[in-house]
Amino acid sequence: MSNDRVVLSTLQDLCRDVLGGTVKLEEFYTRWPKAGDTSSFLRQIHDDIEDGIQHTPGHFLKEGINHEAWKKSYPYLAVYLDLSLLNLNFAFEDLEQHRKAILKSKPQSTENVDELLARLIDRTGK
Repeated sequence: MSNDRVVLSTLQDLCRDVLGGTVKLEEFYTRWPKAGDTSSFLRQIHDDIEDGIQHTPGHFLKEGINHEAWKKSYPYLAVYLDLSLLNLNFAFEDLEQHRKAILKSKPQSTENVDELLARLIDRTGK
């Protein structure tokens, strides 16, 4: 497997784990691939994941993650968008432009992210 494929696979796994609320900050820093800092798009994903981990909402009176609040939060939607983009086979420059356009639209749900991304791909062909 090429180094780019390894980086991509690692980032996809990290995004999935963060969305599931199972990654602590120290683990994130350990798992983040050194080659993951090679583009502005990947640095944005780094920042989204870091922000998501730092701002995952907990319960007030009990231990654990408030998954209902987490799935409605902006950091969750940003990481969800990042994973959706990483799953596409497009150049990072194109993915970065899609990310910027979708976040500018201020999506309110994962369904909204999916709709906006589908429209962009239909319109641009990439």
